[in-house]
Amino acid sequence: MKSNGFTLVEIMFCLSITLILGSFAIPSFKTMLAQQKLESVGHTFFYHLQLARTQSISQGKTFVVCPLEPSKKKSKTAKCGKDWSNGLLVFIDYNLNDRFDESVDFLYSKATLDPEVVNVKWRSFRRGKPIRFLPTGITWHNNGTFTLCHSNHYKLAKGLSMTKSGRINLSYDVDNDGVEDLPNNRKVKC
Repeated sequence: MKSNGFTLVEIMFCLSITLILGSFAIPSFKTMLAQQKLESVGHTFFYHLQLARTQSISQGKTFVVCPLEPSKKKSKTAKCGKDWSNGLLVFIDYNLNDRFDESVDFLYSKATLDPEVVNVKWRSFRRGKPIRFLPTGITWHNNGTFTLCHSNHYKLAKGLSMTKSGRINLSYDVDNDGVEDLPNNRKVKC
């Protein structure tokens, strides 16, 4: 007798093998998604810092990058805050007060982040101060390091280092040990 289909036992066997293999893949898939989120945020910071530096050189004006204050419901105003995890502002600081004043300064770019997903820390010699790029492209003594940590995966970290000359470097895994390294061979840790 010729059969044109699968038996219930064959289907159940294939389904169970698929589920077992899938249970091994899901945790590594979640880690990969978290790593991609960190990469995305790292590139967002890199882009906006580079943008501020190149525009300060090309326009001959002082550009400031500061942490974004979380906005109140659908507010169109942007203010400098204290926590880099909320995002960042890039603006031309005409009055050189390191604060975004809508009536005076020109908002060049704004990036919002989700602080519940990625935690961003900035360590520099001028703690608590925004990053100021002078018309020559150098910073106003703002050399330091951004550390990006994923909220749910404490071992995942990304780093950006910035020199006084305004050069920005992203971290990457130099020695393939699973931990990213900054250009000075220092490991990025959360």
